[in-house]
Amino acid sequence: MKNFLLLFISTSLVFILIECTVRIFFPQNLIYYNYDIWRPDDLYGWRHNENAKTKFNGAGAGVVNFVSDENGFRVNVKKDDDAIHYKYEILALGDSFLEALQVENKDTFIELAKKKIQIDGNVNFYNTGVGGWDPNHYLIQTKEFLINNKVDLGIIFFYVGNDVVHYNSDKISPRKMSASKFHFPSDFSYRSFIKSILRPLNDRLERKSHFFLFLKDRFSNFLTKLGLSARYFPSIFYINEKNAYKWENTVNICYEIDQQFKKFNIPTMFILLPTPYQYNEDIFKDYISSFSLDVENIDIHQPQKILTNLMIEKNINVLDPLPFMKNKGRQFKSGLYGKIDNHFNKNGHNILSEYLIIEIEEILKVRE
Repeated sequence: MKNFLLLFISTSLVFILIECTVRIFFPQNLIYYNYDIWRPDDLYGWRHNENAKTKFNGAGAGVVNFVSDENGFRVNVKKDDDAIHYKYEILALGDSFLEALQVENKDTFIELAKKKIQIDGNVNFYNTGVGGWDPNHYLIQTKEFLINNKVDLGIIFFYVGNDVVHYNSDKISPRKMSASKFHFPSDFSYRSFIKSILRPLNDRLERKSHFFLFLKDRFSNFLTKLGLSARYFPSIFYINEKNAYKWENTVNICYEIDQQFKKFNIPTMFILLPTPYQYNEDIFKDYISSFSLDVENIDIHQPQKILTNLMIEKNINVLDPLPFMKNKGRQFKSGLYGKIDNHFNKNGHNILSEYLIIEIEEILKVRE
């Protein structure tokens, strides 16, 4: 018993020493979960709380402010001057890439575009982005918003990594956004053990330990192979999925969104946001190793090819910023996506804003 106690004390001291060393010399951005940002909703399933004002760091990219208006739309910490008259109003639809909780709102691609657009008259964006939303949510939001609001342009930010869906729904069951908690496994499966024990342990350590985050970053490939990482490789990139029903189903939803805007003679743009492994070949190689992928059965550009062809057939204005991002992104050695998080970093938001400016100015000038 005495030896066991001695071992426990010495081991604890070693870990404390390592934790202190990492905090001093290799500090990490501790994860700060704040589920007060979202609330359950009978129509959307979940959405942002209205008039929220809080902080968040769910990606290890640093603590950011989250402020929402009376609609739950994300806005700047410093409210825009109410005296400003906006000549053009733009409705932006999307998921976590538009929500952009990795950066301050002023550094998001739509806010940067708002400042840089060179056109006669001020431009305003309604940022409706909510993490986890998909085209079904975008359609619901479009219908609800256009009932009482006039806009000059609708932009749908379609993330090819997870916005291809196989279902249709005009009403999503309410879902509460909350942290994972320890509980007894429901069965003896590995999946159940991860959900009940390992995931809650991971969430707790991410909030407390710099050393834990340091190890996660260094051993991300190994953790992926064990199924202990949030990373995944979507089936949409497999060649044998090119005739799957979900492509047509998704584009049909996009067509409905487009038609909702056309009822009011409002132009649209569907922007196909690329995944980090489409943008960066080294990241793709890392995924090949982590998931033991057979590259002969994969077409890394398949989503853009299929979605573009199907949308063009339905006269939907679809745009692919990937070539522009690859060309302009060469100036940034740190890349356009976060190292821990797969969303855009400040560089990514800046480059995408440059792309948006060109396309937005062209459409709005036509409407003058």
